[in-house]
Amino acid sequence: MTAAWWSGNCSEKLSGAAGTRSARIGALHALSCRAKREVVGKQPFSLKQRIYALLIAGLGGTTAAAVSFAMSVYEAANPDPIPVLSANETVDTGRWLVTIRDARIGDIPPTGTKPFEPKRFLMVEMDLDNRSAGTSNAFQELVAIAEPAVEGLPRPTYYLARDRWIAGGINPNMSERVIATWEWPRDKPLPSEVRLTVAGQIYKPRDNLYGSPGWFRNGTAAVVVMPVGRKEPLL
Repeated sequence: MTAAWWSGNCSEKLSGAAGTRSARIGALHALSCRAKREVVGKQPFSLKQRIYALLIAGLGGTTAAAVSFAMSVYEAANPDPIPVLSANETVDTGRWLVTIRDARIGDIPPTGTKPFEPKRFLMVEMDLDNRSAGTSNAFQELVAIAEPAVEGLPRPTYYLARDRWIAGGINPNMSERVIATWEWPRDKPLPSEVRLTVAGQIYKPRDNLYGSPGWFRNGTAAVVVMPVGRKEPLL
Protein backbone atom coordinates (compact mmCIF):
# COMPACT_ATOMS: atom_id res chain seq x y z
CA MET A 1 0.00 0.00 0.00
CA THR A 2 1.45 3.38 -0.96
CA ALA A 3 1.07 6.95 0.29
CA ALA A 4 -0.86 7.92 -2.86
CA TRP A 5 -3.76 5.75 -1.67
CA TRP A 6 -4.25 8.03 1.33
CA SER A 7 -3.44 11.45 -0.16
CA GLY A 8 -6.05 11.47 -2.94
CA ASN A 9 -8.78 13.39 -1.06
CA CYS A 10 -6.23 15.75 0.44
CA SER A 11 -5.28 17.03 -3.00
CA GLU A 12 -8.57 18.96 -3.00
CA LYS A 13 -8.12 22.37 -1.42
CA LEU A 14 -10.94 24.08 0.42
CA SER A 15 -10.49 27.82 0.11
CA GLY A 16 -12.32 30.83 1.47
CA ALA A 17 -11.81 34.30 2.82
CA ALA A 18 -10.34 34.53 6.30
CA GLY A 19 -12.97 34.17 9.00
CA THR A 20 -15.58 32.65 6.71
CA ARG A 21 -17.25 29.31 7.17
CA SER A 22 -15.36 27.90 4.16
CA ALA A 23 -12.04 28.96 5.69
CA ARG A 24 -12.84 27.31 9.03
CA ILE A 25 -13.94 24.08 7.40
CA GLY A 26 -10.82 24.17 5.23
CA ALA A 27 -8.66 24.43 8.35
CA LEU A 28 -10.28 21.33 9.82
CA HIS A 29 -9.82 19.54 6.50
CA ALA A 30 -6.13 20.53 6.48
CA LEU A 31 -5.62 19.15 10.01
CA SER A 32 -7.19 15.87 8.97
CA CYS A 33 -4.94 15.66 5.91
CA ARG A 34 -1.86 16.50 7.97
CA ALA A 35 -2.61 13.62 10.28
CA LYS A 36 -2.95 11.32 7.28
CA ARG A 37 0.37 12.43 5.82
CA GLU A 38 2.19 12.00 9.11
CA VAL A 39 1.04 8.41 9.34
CA VAL A 40 1.37 7.67 5.63
CA GLY A 41 4.97 8.86 5.63
CA LYS A 42 5.94 6.07 7.97
CA GLN A 43 6.38 2.96 5.84
CA PRO A 44 5.45 0.19 6.11
CA PHE A 45 1.92 0.56 7.51
CA SER A 46 1.07 -1.23 10.70
CA LEU A 47 -2.48 -2.08 11.66
CA LYS A 48 -2.26 0.38 14.53
CA GLN A 49 -1.16 3.18 12.21
CA ARG A 50 -3.98 2.49 9.78
CA ILE A 51 -6.57 2.57 12.58
CA TYR A 52 -5.07 5.80 13.91
CA ALA A 53 -5.22 7.46 10.46
CA LEU A 54 -8.80 6.31 9.92
CA LEU A 55 -9.89 7.68 13.27
CA ILE A 56 -8.22 11.06 12.69
CA ALA A 57 -9.62 11.36 9.16
CA GLY A 58 -13.08 10.36 10.31
CA LEU A 59 -13.06 12.77 13.25
CA GLY A 60 -11.86 15.61 11.03
CA GLY A 61 -14.61 15.05 8.48
CA THR A 62 -17.28 14.66 11.16
CA THR A 63 -16.14 17.83 12.93
CA ALA A 64 -16.15 19.81 9.68
CA ALA A 65 -19.67 18.62 8.89
CA ALA A 66 -20.86 19.45 12.41
CA VAL A 67 -19.33 22.94 12.28
CA SER A 68 -20.88 23.58 8.85
CA PHE A 69 -24.32 22.50 10.07
CA ALA A 70 -24.09 24.54 13.27
CA MET A 71 -23.04 27.68 11.37
CA SER A 72 -25.84 27.22 8.84
CA VAL A 73 -28.38 27.02 11.67
CA TYR A 74 -26.87 30.08 13.36
CA GLU A 75 -26.85 32.15 10.17
CA ALA A 76 -30.46 31.21 9.44
CA ALA A 77 -31.51 32.23 12.97
CA ASN A 78 -29.38 35.41 12.96
CA PRO A 79 -29.48 36.96 9.47
CA ASP A 80 -27.49 40.08 8.72
CA PRO A 81 -29.51 43.25 9.38
CA ILE A 82 -31.01 44.88 6.28
CA PRO A 83 -29.52 48.36 5.74
CA VAL A 84 -31.97 51.27 5.91
CA LEU A 85 -31.01 54.07 3.53
CA SER A 86 -32.25 57.48 2.41
CA ALA A 87 -32.70 59.06 -1.00
CA ASN A 88 -29.60 59.35 -3.23
CA GLU A 89 -27.82 56.42 -1.58
CA THR A 90 -26.80 53.60 -3.93
CA VAL A 91 -27.95 50.02 -3.34
CA ASP A 92 -25.90 47.16 -4.77
CA THR A 93 -28.40 44.40 -5.55
CA GLY A 94 -25.86 42.12 -7.20
CA ARG A 95 -27.15 42.59 -10.74
CA TRP A 96 -28.05 46.26 -10.51
CA LEU A 97 -26.86 49.44 -8.86
CA VAL A 98 -30.01 51.29 -7.76
CA THR A 99 -30.06 54.90 -6.59
CA ILE A 100 -33.54 56.16 -5.65
CA ARG A 101 -33.72 59.91 -6.15
CA ASP A 102 -37.23 61.16 -5.56
CA ALA A 103 -40.82 60.18 -4.73
CA ARG A 104 -43.87 62.26 -5.54
CA ILE A 105 -47.63 62.09 -6.00
CA GLY A 106 -49.30 63.58 -9.06
CA ASP A 107 -52.36 63.29 -11.28
CA ILE A 108 -50.37 63.18 -14.55
CA PRO A 109 -48.14 60.15 -15.34
CA PRO A 110 -44.56 60.54 -16.66
CA THR A 111 -45.85 60.52 -20.26
CA GLY A 112 -47.25 63.98 -19.64
CA THR A 113 -50.68 62.99 -20.91
CA LYS A 114 -53.49 63.56 -18.44
CA PRO A 115 -55.83 60.57 -18.14
CA PHE A 116 -59.40 60.96 -19.38
CA GLU A 117 -60.63 59.89 -15.93
CA PRO A 118 -58.99 61.51 -12.90
CA LYS A 119 -56.25 59.32 -11.39
CA ARG A 120 -53.50 59.63 -8.83
CA PHE A 121 -49.98 58.29 -9.31
CA LEU A 122 -47.12 57.58 -6.93
CA MET A 123 -43.94 58.11 -8.95
CA VAL A 124 -40.49 57.00 -7.72
CA GLU A 125 -37.54 58.25 -9.75
CA MET A 126 -34.33 56.23 -9.70
CA ASP A 127 -31.08 55.52 -11.55
CA LEU A 128 -30.49 51.93 -12.70
CA ASP A 129 -27.06 50.63 -13.70
CA ASN A 130 -27.06 47.16 -15.29
CA ARG A 131 -23.94 45.27 -14.12
CA SER A 132 -24.66 42.02 -15.97
CA ALA A 133 -23.19 41.03 -19.34
CA GLY A 134 -26.30 41.63 -21.45
CA THR A 135 -29.22 43.98 -21.98
CA SER A 136 -31.96 43.32 -19.42
CA ASN A 137 -35.46 44.44 -18.50
CA ALA A 138 -35.51 42.35 -15.29
CA PHE A 139 -36.11 45.35 -13.06
CA GLN A 140 -39.92 45.27 -12.96
CA GLU A 141 -40.00 43.72 -9.47
CA LEU A 142 -36.81 45.32 -8.18
CA VAL A 143 -38.52 47.97 -6.03
CA ALA A 144 -41.66 47.41 -3.96
CA ILE A 145 -43.68 49.53 -1.53
CA ALA A 146 -43.46 48.11 1.98
CA GLU A 147 -45.20 51.01 3.76
CA PRO A 148 -47.87 52.21 3.52
CA ALA A 149 -49.15 48.72 2.83
CA VAL A 150 -51.90 48.77 0.19
CA GLU A 151 -53.64 45.49 -0.55
CA GLY A 152 -54.04 44.69 -4.23
CA LEU A 153 -51.81 47.55 -5.42
CA PRO A 154 -50.97 46.90 -9.11
CA ARG A 155 -47.38 46.45 -10.21
CA PRO A 156 -45.66 49.67 -11.27
CA THR A 157 -45.05 50.74 -14.84
CA TYR A 158 -41.47 51.87 -15.54
CA TYR A 159 -40.89 54.88 -17.78
CA LEU A 160 -37.61 56.21 -19.17
CA ALA A 161 -37.11 59.72 -17.80
CA ARG A 162 -35.28 60.90 -20.94
CA ASP A 163 -38.12 60.25 -23.39
CA ARG A 164 -41.15 59.80 -21.08
CA TRP A 165 -42.10 56.43 -22.49
CA ILE A 166 -42.28 52.85 -21.20
CA ALA A 167 -38.83 51.48 -20.39
CA GLY A 168 -37.50 48.46 -22.27
CA GLY A 169 -34.15 46.74 -21.84
CA ILE A 170 -31.28 48.59 -20.17
CA ASN A 171 -27.79 48.07 -21.61
CA PRO A 172 -24.82 47.09 -19.43
CA ASN A 173 -22.73 49.92 -17.94
CA MET A 174 -25.11 52.58 -19.29
CA SER A 175 -26.98 54.09 -16.35
CA GLU A 176 -30.59 55.02 -17.08
CA ARG A 177 -32.96 57.17 -15.06
CA VAL A 178 -36.39 55.57 -14.84
CA ILE A 179 -39.65 56.41 -13.07
CA ALA A 180 -41.56 53.58 -11.40
CA THR A 181 -45.22 54.60 -11.40
CA TRP A 182 -48.00 53.10 -9.30
CA GLU A 183 -51.64 54.06 -9.82
CA TRP A 184 -52.75 55.00 -6.30
CA PRO A 185 -56.25 53.89 -5.23
CA ARG A 186 -58.66 56.77 -4.81
CA ASP A 187 -60.03 55.32 -1.59
CA LYS A 188 -56.60 55.32 0.08
CA PRO A 189 -55.01 58.34 1.76
CA LEU A 190 -52.05 59.90 0.01
CA PRO A 191 -48.77 59.00 1.75
CA SER A 192 -46.38 61.63 3.08
CA GLU A 193 -43.56 59.07 3.35
CA VAL A 194 -42.78 55.73 1.71
CA ARG A 195 -40.72 52.77 2.79
CA LEU A 196 -39.38 50.95 -0.27
CA THR A 197 -37.70 47.56 -0.41
CA VAL A 198 -35.01 46.85 -3.00
CA ALA A 199 -34.64 43.18 -3.93
CA GLY A 200 -31.25 41.50 -4.00
CA GLN A 201 -30.15 39.15 -6.77
CA ILE A 202 -27.44 36.51 -6.99
CA TYR A 203 -25.82 34.84 -9.99
CA LYS A 204 -25.68 31.04 -10.06
CA PRO A 205 -23.66 29.17 -12.70
CA ARG A 206 -26.12 26.30 -12.26
CA ASP A 207 -29.56 26.49 -10.69
CA ASN A 208 -31.09 23.65 -8.69
CA LEU A 209 -34.04 23.07 -11.02
CA TYR A 210 -32.74 23.16 -14.59
CA GLY A 211 -28.97 23.18 -14.11
CA SER A 212 -28.65 26.38 -16.15
CA PRO A 213 -27.00 29.72 -15.22
CA GLY A 214 -28.95 32.83 -14.30
CA TRP A 215 -29.75 35.61 -11.83
CA PHE A 216 -32.06 34.71 -8.96
CA ARG A 217 -33.85 36.52 -6.13
CA ASN A 218 -31.71 36.80 -3.00
CA GLY A 219 -33.75 38.42 -0.25
CA THR A 220 -33.84 42.17 0.35
CA ALA A 221 -30.72 44.19 -0.38
CA ALA A 222 -31.87 47.37 1.37
CA VAL A 223 -34.80 49.46 2.55
CA VAL A 224 -35.10 53.08 1.42
CA VAL A 225 -37.19 55.52 3.45
CA MET A 226 -38.00 58.90 1.95
CA PRO A 227 -40.62 61.68 1.98
CA VAL A 228 -43.22 61.96 -0.77
CA GLY A 229 -43.68 65.28 -2.53
CA ARG A 230 -46.90 66.42 -4.21
CA LYS A 231 -47.60 68.02 -7.54
CA GLU A 232 -50.75 70.11 -7.18
CA PRO A 233 -53.55 70.18 -7.97
CA LEU A 234 -54.74 66.68 -7.07
CA LEU A 235 -58.37 65.74 -7.52
